[in-house]
Amino acid sequence: SAVGLAKNPWHVARTRASMTGAVLADAIVRADLRDVVLVGFSLGGRVMAEAAEALATRDEEPRILEMHLLGAAVGTRRDFHAMESAVSGTIYNYFSTNDKVLGYLYTAAEAGSKAIGQKGIDKAPKNVKNVNVSRQVKAHDDHLRLVDLK
Repeated sequence: SAVGLAKNPWHVARTRASMTGAVLADAIVRADLRDVVLVGFSLGGRVMAEAAEALATRDEEPRILEMHLLGAAVGTRRDFHAMESAVSGTIYNYFSTNDKVLGYLYTAAEAGSKAIGQKGIDKAPKNVKNVNVSRQVKAHDDHLRLVDLK
């Protein structure tokens, strides 16, 4: 059972996205970047969330100015308060209730967990803004073509 889970393409992609977020955070620190704007779609949103969480563990000034998550494959149970110290500005979460990829496939792959890209972020910190793009976004890929960033 554990071997099957480890070889599951979704779980492999999710694990790689998490590792990539840690690498991105390290690259931001090593390059001494400030006022970075992070934008991520689907699993790329997961990469950005992981990077923000990794940066928040450092005892320093925020390095991220804004973060834009479009149709993010990130669970609603994630604690966005943990990212607050890494982001000086706003975290925008663009979600669509019409997103069937997140509504069905993500939920099935994550044993019933919902994605913020389909539901929004509940109990969000004050620097998180949910942006409902359901009118424009009828399918998962529509985020890339039809959403204008705030």
